[in-house]
Amino acid sequence: MSNKRFQNISKFRNSLGKPVKKEVRPQCSFPHGQLGTASYLALLPHSLLQLWYSDLPINTSSSSEASNLIAVSSKWLAIKWNFGAGGTLGILPINQVGKFNAAGPAPLLDAHTSSLSDWDFSEFDSDLLATGAEDGVVKIWKIPEQGLEATDEAQKPILTITGHGRRVESLRFHPTADKILTTSFAKEIRIWDINAQTDLSNPSLVLANHGDIVQSFAWKGDGSLLGSTSKDLIVRVWDPRVNPGEAVTSGKSHQGPKASRVTWLGNRDQMLTTGYDKMRYRQYSLWDVRDLSKPIVMNTMDAGTGLIIPLFDEDTNKLFLIGKGDGTIGSIEISEDLKPSIEASRPCSTTVPQYGAALLPKRLLDVMQAEIARLMVVTANAIVPVSFDIPRKQYLDFHAELFPDTKGDVPALTAAEWLTGETKLVAKVSLDPKNKKPQQLPASSTTSVISPPATTQTPTQAPIPAATSSLAPQAPVAAIPTVQGTVNTAVTSPTIPLSPITVTSPTAASRFAPTRTSYYRYIEGKPYHPSQHYDDLRGLSTNKSSEFDLIQVNRLFIAVTLSGAGGRIGIFPVSKPGRLPVKISAVMCSAEVTDFKFDPFDPTVLVTSSDDAKIRVWKIPEEGLVDDVAEPTAVLSAPHMDRISHLVFNPTVKNVLLSASADRGNSTIRIWDIEARKEKIALTGSHNDVEGPSHDSVRASRLVWLGETGRLASIGFGRGSSREIIVYNTADLSTGAVDKKSIDVSPSSMVPYYDTDCSILYLAGSGDRSIHTYEVTIHPSNSGNKVPIINSLPTVELLTLQQGFAFTPKRHCNVRAVEIAKMYRLTPTSVETIGVNVPRSRTEFFQDDIFIPTHDIENPSLDSVAWFAGENKELRRVDLRPVDMTPCMSTGSRVELWSVRFVSQAPPPVIAHKKEVVRETINSNVTSSNDQVRMLPLKHGHTHKERKETKRKAMGRNADIFDHIENKLGV
Repeated sequence: MSNKRFQNISKFRNSLGKPVKKEVRPQCSFPHGQLGTASYLALLPHSLLQLWYSDLPINTSSSSEASNLIAVSSKWLAIKWNFGAGGTLGILPINQVGKFNAAGPAPLLDAHTSSLSDWDFSEFDSDLLATGAEDGVVKIWKIPEQGLEATDEAQKPILTITGHGRRVESLRFHPTADKILTTSFAKEIRIWDINAQTDLSNPSLVLANHGDIVQSFAWKGDGSLLGSTSKDLIVRVWDPRVNPGEAVTSGKSHQGPKASRVTWLGNRDQMLTTGYDKMRYRQYSLWDVRDLSKPIVMNTMDAGTGLIIPLFDEDTNKLFLIGKGDGTIGSIEISEDLKPSIEASRPCSTTVPQYGAALLPKRLLDVMQAEIARLMVVTANAIVPVSFDIPRKQYLDFHAELFPDTKGDVPALTAAEWLTGETKLVAKVSLDPKNKKPQQLPASSTTSVISPPATTQTPTQAPIPAATSSLAPQAPVAAIPTVQGTVNTAVTSPTIPLSPITVTSPTAASRFAPTRTSYYRYIEGKPYHPSQHYDDLRGLSTNKSSEFDLIQVNRLFIAVTLSGAGGRIGIFPVSKPGRLPVKISAVMCSAEVTDFKFDPFDPTVLVTSSDDAKIRVWKIPEEGLVDDVAEPTAVLSAPHMDRISHLVFNPTVKNVLLSASADRGNSTIRIWDIEARKEKIALTGSHNDVEGPSHDSVRASRLVWLGETGRLASIGFGRGSSREIIVYNTADLSTGAVDKKSIDVSPSSMVPYYDTDCSILYLAGSGDRSIHTYEVTIHPSNSGNKVPIINSLPTVELLTLQQGFAFTPKRHCNVRAVEIAKMYRLTPTSVETIGVNVPRSRTEFFQDDIFIPTHDIENPSLDSVAWFAGENKELRRVDLRPVDMTPCMSTGSRVELWSVRFVSQAPPPVIAHKKEVVRETINSNVTSSNDQVRMLPLKHGHTHKERKETKRKAMGRNADIFDHIENKLGV
């Protein structure tokens, strides 16, 4: 008698989800005895092997809650590109992972003149793409085999569908019939036969009996029924061909005020919806479509703000739950019983906010590693593959119990057959590598396809097969000539994909190759020793608006807002860190302070604005305040000036101050001459000729000039508390964003600071523990504005909550420690001194590649009289190099680093570019402690023979190995 105790235990219960590593370090190995006794030489390549689709200018906003923000076919990934009005898609080859090269041609499809709302690939034609936009137009595109940049014809749709009249909310291809497209807009769902040779305006079927805007829809697996959710909080099931005018059945869905989503569970009579309850808690409901009076199961999840995207895998019965803005992916398994059981699996952490996702087609999974599903997850600037595997004792055999036959790519019906009432399932195919044919990837004049090699010893010069990560089986690889008779190319692992590996030429691959290297990619922000902090700060006033900076600093003083009547600004000297006095001396402003600033050219002058619509000028003794001061040096006011919100000093001119105020509803900008104590210029009214679109939120934003680049950055909020950066070209604001980058999801506003010397933007949110850093890269290749300008740098993580920060002038940084920025970070009870450093090995040299001559921002270039008369003059520049330090980039010499590493065991053979195998030239950088390195200066005037001899000396006893590798690799 068989034991029934374990008969219902799922074989997928132990599935583990994990994101693919962003990058791995390739290694080269040589067999024992060829290049030294008991030694295997591993040569450090120029760059790591990238496994994410990273550094992408992704637009993570969508006007439709039904959009997944990504569409996937067996050849392409389609994402919304952050450019212009939002009508551009990036079409990325699925087999080309890595960093996006902003300087190269971008694979863009300029699909619509208005913002995209949804897009989808056909299951039966990898190159057939449908797009919908806010202008109500749907377009059908055919992606060329060789990619988008090959021909202008790719930018012309093969079919245009009009007649929606309003924004297209969602669109999907039919799951069984060829070229049947379904769209939704307003209160209707429309079904189109897109086999037409001319543009369409009249649909084949219309489902019009919705009570409010359709929020999402999904087809049953056999394509006979359709489920929908709408803003009237009703879930419906339709039989479009029998009665398109009325739903077969309906019921009350999620009762929350936000949108809901629906997905059909394969070919079952069950649907699942996600949404919110009345208390705004996220929940999901399982429905029997034959009776929608109440759900079979309704489970409440959490109080997250992002809508849950449900993705169902009918082969494993697993449902993946992706919350927009979340950092984890949930999954549940739903049994096929009459009363289905729901088993939750271990959540998968992605560590970064996710905004959308799509399932990779089953035929592209690495089945030999028991990979049952892979999600392509959209983050702020990357597409992250997340793999779900089943642990197995061995991976030599195909585990048939994990991989039932799956849906093929041949349609079961034509559009005409389906419209006449036929219903038929798509034929299934086996995932067993022995039973399936290799899939041919797109070929072009710049690519070659190499079939998977057999297990052999290769004595001739031929490309080596790549042992890449199993999580990216179709990632592109390059090849180097092998060393005849010395390199073992045996491939015995069954995890090598059956699909051919595409080897692209440098021209084609350059789009996703790492082409830019930043000096600041490894910057570190660390607090100074606690003895350099200002502790025991009491009475800090934090009840200010989001535009208010709570701290200001200069070379002499630190000023913070203090609580108490009359508007108090506490001032204490920079030169006295440690425990602050119980009572900090302050200036008394007679009314609540609205803003305050130090004069950049006179550290003893402070200006404040307050609720009484007055600007006060204070003179602080150089030794600091002994007691509270209530009498200012001067008071500036105007007859109609109302509450002042901002004060800004001119950064180059002495005694010129700008104020912004709301004068009884009429915003006014005034420019003052402080020395003359007069208002000189007043700007009122609107200036429509220099306006442009801002953030999609009513919340306040902050502006910062990006040096002398002609660009302006705005830091604010998108939809759903998503913090973002928008960059504008000040020469033409009407064109909108030049670049846009999402930061994270948080309700707190951010304070910006831009370092013009290093082109680094620092952002600190009130109540956060981290400071975000971004590098601004603007160069001639930015023509067309389709390349990213804002590039992420490491985040400065700290232990305490911050209320703001303020930076000192560059000349106060410790250049000997390669400190590129020094800031004072305000917390609720202290002021911390933070330094931002660039790791360098040879700190005895002055790093003049980083510390360029900087503007002297503490001395003006003009006085107010000359500036108001129309003169302009740049600030002078000063050299930061101490007199006793030698520049590392001195004329005529440089340091060239050659690195060799010995390992005890031979790693798997991998491929690297020939130019990357042996050498890496850097300026005063170090390698890991495992590297055996000697450095000698190489003079530019040396001959080739002299330079080679110098390198041989640097290699020491390994010089013979060096020569052997150079000769064989042609370096």
